[in-house]
Order: sequence, then C-alpha cells, then structure tokens
Amino acid sequence: MSPAYVQHTAAATCVSCHTSRQEIVPYKYAAYRPSCAACHANEFVPTMHHKVDNPLMLYGVLELKDCSGSCHVYSDTRLLSIKRMLTGRHHATDGAF
Repeated sequence: MSPAYVQHTAAATCVSCHTSRQEIVPYKYAAYRPSCAACHANEFVPTMHHKVDNPLMLYGVLELKDCSGSCHVYSDTRLLSIKRMLTGRHHATDGAF
C-alpha cells in the first residue's frame, strides 16, 4: 500500500503527496492531476461502477477521476432517469478508498 493511500485514513500531511520533498507533486498518472485518479487510477475497478445495469454500461476512470458521479445508476442509456442511488460508497478518508 502506498504511503499516500495510508495517509487517507487519517489526516493527510504535506509529505503524503509531496513525496520528493519539493513543491511539485510527482503524480503517478499526471494526465488526471490534480484529482484522485492522479494517484489512484490503477485502483479503479470499472465493474464496480455501473452507469446502467441493462444493457451494462460502466463509468470510466476519466468520468470518475475526482471520485464523484458513480452514486447514480440510470434506468436507460440516455441517462435521463436515475434508477437508484448508491449510498455508503467509499470516500477518500474512510480507509476503503
């Protein structure tokens, strides 16, 4: 487990992200900076993030790069009506990110 990941379970410190002790954060997935995906894109599991159940449509890491949006499962592919809301999902501070 990365040191930054461990820090999310408690209060984050400067060195949680500034691992090189410089002002610039060395993001592992720089294309997603400064969102959660900049460090956690490799932990994203598409099959856990349904956009529509039938036909199956999944959220992508780009859509959820800031860890928002996946709480809605829509009733159809037009994404006009929410079928259900998912509650109790992970947050950056809950230790199950």
